Amino acid sequence: MQTYYLDSDLKIKKNLKTGFITLVGRDGHTYRTPALYVPGYCWVPCSRRLCANPTTNPAELILVVSEPSDEYIPYTSDIWITRVKVKVTFEEVEL
Repeated sequence: MQTYYLDSDLKIKKNLKTGFITLVGRDGHTYRTPALYVPGYCWVPCSRRLCANPTTNPAELILVVSEPSDEYIPYTSDIWITRVKVKVTFEEVEL
């Protein structure tokens, strides 16, 4: 699994567009789910965490992309967008 911070890794500074996409489950049922338009990735489905506490601010978002070698890959989508849990940054300070 790869993760990308939208602001620092992908250099996205503007708020994202909101919309919906349709995902198809194993059983063939379709699910209309909230999505954000991520430049370079198109429409990406939102995680439950993001749906419960929505934002379009790139500084608060992270992209999660499954890889073929991952033990668990969600059936409906191999890419998701979610909220950042904790983002640690280090700043050099001269004393």
